[in-house]
Amino acid sequence: MHGDRPALNDERKLRGGAIQFRRMVDGRDIGIADQRRKQLAKRFTACVGFWRTAAKAALLMLAERRWSGLMRQPLSGTGQWRSGVQHDQRPRTNQPCGRQDCVVSPEIPTYKTNMMDVTQPRNAGMDGHEQALDLTRGIAAYVNHPLVAGLARVIAKHPQADIANAFNHKQVACKMWALDRLFDSCGGRFGRIWVLGGWYGVLPAMLFNDARFDIGAIHSIDIDPEVAPVARTLNREAGDRFRALTADMYAIDYAAAQPDLVVNTSCEHIVDLRAWLALLPSGTNVLLQSNDYFSEPTHINCVASLAAFEAMAALREMRFSGELPTKNYTRFMLIGTV
Repeated sequence: MHGDRPALNDERKLRGGAIQFRRMVDGRDIGIADQRRKQLAKRFTACVGFWRTAAKAALLMLAERRWSGLMRQPLSGTGQWRSGVQHDQRPRTNQPCGRQDCVVSPEIPTYKTNMMDVTQPRNAGMDGHEQALDLTRGIAAYVNHPLVAGLARVIAKHPQADIANAFNHKQVACKMWALDRLFDSCGGRFGRIWVLGGWYGVLPAMLFNDARFDIGAIHSIDIDPEVAPVARTLNREAGDRFRALTADMYAIDYAAAQPDLVVNTSCEHIVDLRAWLALLPSGTNVLLQSNDYFSEPTHINCVASLAAFEAMAALREMRFSGELPTKNYTRFMLIGTV
């Protein structure tokens, strides 16, 4: 039945030879006297078992890849693929902002080996860092996604960066929530966005790689000078559309720049939120997030509830107000104008 499958026949021959060899070892038929030769023989048997498992895994991967290719064929009303969910890309008018959304038809990903420029020394030990690099490079090559490629570059170029914390599932979930509610309340077209406390530039990278948004430029601003190089590496594909700046958020001339949207997703780190918001020109669009994670030592201005956050921010116009419960805390978000 399987005579036309050499790989399977070879596998059976290896399996048969391994079984026979194991029996010879266990039965002492070949006269192995020393313990070292017995260990080598058993390792040979284990090696054959490994390659049997690898062969089966390869067949399963090929089958799954063929299935994925079929599933990625164009369908009626095809939208954006993200986290296994298809998002509707039909034009819509958002009443709060009165804008027409930019409709972008995503391309079907193609196979490309696009991570050859992300390397590290060949003789490096297989520690957690190297495993993370190999994993992100492989995922980037498979999904052909600039954000994943950027993560691999950060791991390779900035090994001391705490990118795993910046891109953990809770951070990503809060930012995905922000993008969804921002699109619903203000549309997807912005000339210039400023992200205060931008850290490693994860939110800009997510915005640039979300097909719902058409953004001219994003500036990621943070007081820590060590995070700017990491943010530039992560957002390399954005080119001149992205800038990572080192500045104190209280010393910026917001009136001169006039960004379309100011984002601050770490209001729990601001001593006086009202004093900072007072620096923004009247009518500036803002997206603000805080939380009730009082036990975190670096959180110096948490809020106990969504109502407390609304009172603290005192926005002139509120377009969205909501909360996102997580395991250890609740994230609060406001979108509106000052």
